[in-house]
Amino acid sequence: MKGNRLALVATAVIALVLCLKMCLFTVQSNELAVVMTFGKPTGEDAVEGAHLKWPWPIQQVQRFDKRLRVLEGPLEELSTADQRAILVGSFALWRVRSGRQYLEQVDDAEVEHKLQRILRSHQSAAIGRTTFAQLVSAEQAQALRYEEVEKQIMAGMQAEVEALGIEIEMVGIRRLGLPERVTEAVFERMREERNALATSIHEKGKREARTIEQAARTAADNRRLAARTEARGTLAAAEREAAVHRRKLGTEPELAVFLKKVEALKRILADPDTTMVFGPGDLPFDLLRSEVAPVGSRGRK
Repeated sequence: MKGNRLALVATAVIALVLCLKMCLFTVQSNELAVVMTFGKPTGEDAVEGAHLKWPWPIQQVQRFDKRLRVLEGPLEELSTADQRAILVGSFALWRVRSGRQYLEQVDDAEVEHKLQRILRSHQSAAIGRTTFAQLVSAEQAQALRYEEVEKQIMAGMQAEVEALGIEIEMVGIRRLGLPERVTEAVFERMREERNALATSIHEKGKREARTIEQAARTAADNRRLAARTEARGTLAAAEREAAVHRRKLGTEPELAVFLKKVEALKRILADPDTTMVFGPGDLPFDLLRSEVAPVGSRGRK
């Protein structure tokens, strides 16, 4: 009897464990779970933790990964608002927001293809509203519209995938390029712009050089005029002073002759390498004779 009781208890425990295993399910933090009743979604998305359900085949659980997934669009040629060709490649980060909507509206095997189509559609629309210069420019000061274009793509995608139970977390432009046939034309245009800028700077430099040269010539002319004016003033002052001395010498002719002789002696005797022979009566050596009367003493007693 005791052995039968133990067997019954063990059987009951095993049955209870199996029942709990069939009626309980757990949801991880990175999962969404949808309860299916006879193959149709009936339960809301379950949160993290343990939950009850009817055992199979009445109910079963469909699980979805709610972590972010990366969607990369192909690099494709698009036309800007000003009809310029450009190569654009974008990416999107997305996750499953509603497991029930996702299960009802989306085939998980085709979701990547469907999101690719949506991304390309809104990418083309956003690029079509943007000019070429707002996407590609050699000028650092030029305001580019990358962020605005990305926001437009994200808003368009989010509005379209909301009914699918999908949430768009981020959209970005991963690559921009130019078709090979227009690359050389763009480079040629950039070279022309740079040449025009260089010519403009060169012309400006020549104009500034001419202005500086003219200012220098004007300043030199002004200085020469001032120097000539100052020289004429100095010469006039010297003439006035000389006239005063000439008037004084006119009143004392003997003093004038004496001063001229002294000046001549100074010039002659200043050169030590010169030897000259003069008679005692030659001017101005007559000053060296002792019998020559001092200036101003003739006729005086």
